[in-house]
Amino acid sequence: MEGGRNLTCLSIRSQHIEALPPLPPKLQQLDVTGCCNLHALPALPTTLRELLCAGCAALTPLPSSLSATAASVLSSIDCTRLEGLPQLPPSLVDLRVDRCARFLQLPALPNALTRLDAWGCTALRELPALLESLSRLHCPGCESLKQLPALAHTAITELTCSHCSLLQDLPDMPDSLKQLRAYGLTRVTRLPRLPTQSMHLLCIAETSVSQLTGLPSRVDALRCNGTRIQRLPALESCRSLELADCVHLQQLPEQLPADLCELNCRECSSLQQLPEQLPTGLTSLDCSGCSALKRLPALLPATLERLEVRLEVSNCIALEQLPELPATMKVLRCGRQPWDIGRFAKTVAFFNEPPSPQQLLQALLSVPAKALSGLMQGGSSSSGSSSAQQGAIITLLPASGVPYGVAVTGSAANVVLVTGATGGVGKRVVQQLLAQGRVVRALVRDVDKAKQLLGSLPVAAGGCLQLVAADISQRQTLSPDMFDGVRAVVSCTAVKVQPKEGDTVDRAKYYQGIKFYDPEIVGDTPEAVEFRGLQNVVELAQQQLGLEAGQVILSADEASAARWGALDDVVMGGVSESSMVFSRDGGEDGGAALVFRGRVSTDNSGGFVSVRCKNYEPLLPLAGYEGLALRVKGNGLRYKCIIRTDTNWDGIGYCRSFDTTPGEWQDIFLPFSEFIPVFRARTLRDGTKLDPSGIASIQIMLSKFEYDGELNPAFKTGLVELPITSIRGYLKQPVTPRFVHVSSAGVTRPNRPGINVDQEPPAVKLNDALGGLLTYKLAGEDALRSSGLPYAIVRPTALTEEPAGAPLEIDQGDVIKGKISREDVADLCVSLLQQPAATGVTFEIKSTVPFSQPWAPETPAAARDWAAELAAAGLKRGVTGRTVDGVYTGKQPEAEALKQKAAAV
Repeated sequence: MEGGRNLTCLSIRSQHIEALPPLPPKLQQLDVTGCCNLHALPALPTTLRELLCAGCAALTPLPSSLSATAASVLSSIDCTRLEGLPQLPPSLVDLRVDRCARFLQLPALPNALTRLDAWGCTALRELPALLESLSRLHCPGCESLKQLPALAHTAITELTCSHCSLLQDLPDMPDSLKQLRAYGLTRVTRLPRLPTQSMHLLCIAETSVSQLTGLPSRVDALRCNGTRIQRLPALESCRSLELADCVHLQQLPEQLPADLCELNCRECSSLQQLPEQLPTGLTSLDCSGCSALKRLPALLPATLERLEVRLEVSNCIALEQLPELPATMKVLRCGRQPWDIGRFAKTVAFFNEPPSPQQLLQALLSVPAKALSGLMQGGSSSSGSSSAQQGAIITLLPASGVPYGVAVTGSAANVVLVTGATGGVGKRVVQQLLAQGRVVRALVRDVDKAKQLLGSLPVAAGGCLQLVAADISQRQTLSPDMFDGVRAVVSCTAVKVQPKEGDTVDRAKYYQGIKFYDPEIVGDTPEAVEFRGLQNVVELAQQQLGLEAGQVILSADEASAARWGALDDVVMGGVSESSMVFSRDGGEDGGAALVFRGRVSTDNSGGFVSVRCKNYEPLLPLAGYEGLALRVKGNGLRYKCIIRTDTNWDGIGYCRSFDTTPGEWQDIFLPFSEFIPVFRARTLRDGTKLDPSGIASIQIMLSKFEYDGELNPAFKTGLVELPITSIRGYLKQPVTPRFVHVSSAGVTRPNRPGINVDQEPPAVKLNDALGGLLTYKLAGEDALRSSGLPYAIVRPTALTEEPAGAPLEIDQGDVIKGKISREDVADLCVSLLQQPAATGVTFEIKSTVPFSQPWAPETPAAARDWAAELAAAGLKRGVTGRTVDGVYTGKQPEAEALKQKAAAV
């Protein structure tokens, strides 16, 4: 990877990659997530800060050089062949080794570590000593773990150790602990020492605990479902109390916490009575299945009159009578709820609309049309040979060794498309990308010419050169297939200009760039190439590259709401119900939102509500994005986002759970790489990874269960609502330019107020004579700037054939003049693909060597630090140098310049 020595961020996603070449010495982030055939990593540079290798199922082992890095984050989730980790760097803060099934133990933990996730490490026998810095420990499903290390001295706030089936005791907890999830520990018979003051969540469901001693004075949510407790101690403060399936529980304390809102004691078969005085703020009471319960309190809390609440006493066979009920009581259940077959049919019909008469007619007509097409193809092979080449992707230089990005072909590829690839700058861009081991797709008009010019270029390991024939000025020659797998575009296309007196076969007069020859346009017009042609490429690139602001999937309007329908537990006999409704004032600051609203019940073995959008036709292409971002107002519950890539009514889904914060608007980011294949809440261990190139539907769910029978740690029954203002696809952060366009200095100078064209480069004075060359170059720039793509626009001065390495000047406002080597421009274009600071920026560049002075260095130029050069230039977004409404905007962002003009009037 000699061509990428200055890379600081390297992301490789491939199911074919088996090894990596030596890494750049300045690399700070290495992301090889999903490289399931990657066997080993090379030595890691000391500058490395993040190592992400989740899903590298063949990886073993990690290099020992990890200990000498500056890494703060290490993720080896689903690295199923790893048997352990090397010594960890002292800077490590975040360690995630979920589902590393061969881990027997972990190395000593560094002092800086605050987070340790080891979910599903089924062979892990012990954890190392934990340090004071640790604030989160997640190790559920570690089936071989017999004990936890001491915790009392740590600053831990969150501990999850559910379903560690060999754990017999829990260590004493520090006062800092806020959340303890310890359900499914069947061998644990007693509680450890707990914080004395307060906890947000204490979950000891499905344990063998028989006494609740030493509880904190305040527990926001206490979940003791399925334990052996016989009595409940007095609690000072608790808002949510779950005692379901506590079959030995005989009574509740006469004085329940005054702030209690939810009480769930369903299936407590030994419970004979409830306290006479229930908390005045109680809104939800569930005592379904309490077969020994003989009576309810004579007076129900006043809140039951004011709120829509649930009073569930289903299957309370000993209950002799009900108390006087409030007149406003809305829900009373005293038996198994009937299945609402009408709502079930309505749900099925919403997501499986019958074909319209027009669709039926089209389907019928398509059958003979296809048959006729087959007959017509019988003797037309000779006439179709040239059209087969038009638009077909031809591999000129095949891949070998280790791909830079991912698979060479297909929607998962990481292809760089280069237009104008046989031109002076374009062929150099192709050369440099191949030298980095990139997969390059050259879009050319003349395949034979491209083979002659590009066929002998050197290719680094993993590099590959593909050719595709098209004319960007002719929209019909371009197709979406040409952009399949494209994740970046370098646009080097330009109209053909030559001296009126003629030129040599190799266009030497034009390329030399120093001596002036009276020019003329040859072939297509500037409008056709510089504007319409670029516009065509931009439009086709948008779906593959992704928009900087993200792809809007859900917005807060009535049209979006109409696409979403309820998909609740009615499909399996349950009685929960929900909807997605448009609210004009339910959003932030009184704005609009879509509200996922429902009533959740576990009656009839149900327990989930969800909303799902109708299938996208065609499928939604999101391969260019990193994941989904949701803007929601949280309620403290844990939801699932489910993506489907096929249109089946009940097929495989890809799930990612997410937590919400009560009462706060928050952005939820769900990377596609973290979605897991699931069928009916059961994970598919051998399932394929999510391919976001074609998404059929998206679903948001609140369910009693997580996956594989595990309970949702943040679930509630009753009324729930989740306001959502947007769902969108988001790009990998930080966003780098994905469309780099080579324009020209001078594009804003024709007709600029006060300009002296005689002192400008010849193209400014000859703009009209050359068919509006600069005018249409600017129009092409504007089309790219308004596209929403993450772009960078380079405006070089006069291009020369001189070598690279001359001192440079980078500026904005379109005022500089001079010359610059095509080698330098090509090097810049390739580097811009990795420069976040260049995103959304338009700038000019030139050499500071005088125009008349040749640049002829005695030694080859050293690699240029483009990041430093761009930073030193202080580039600003929004600066174009255009003249708008008679105002030359100069080096100010256009919006700022126009605002100043308006203020001065």
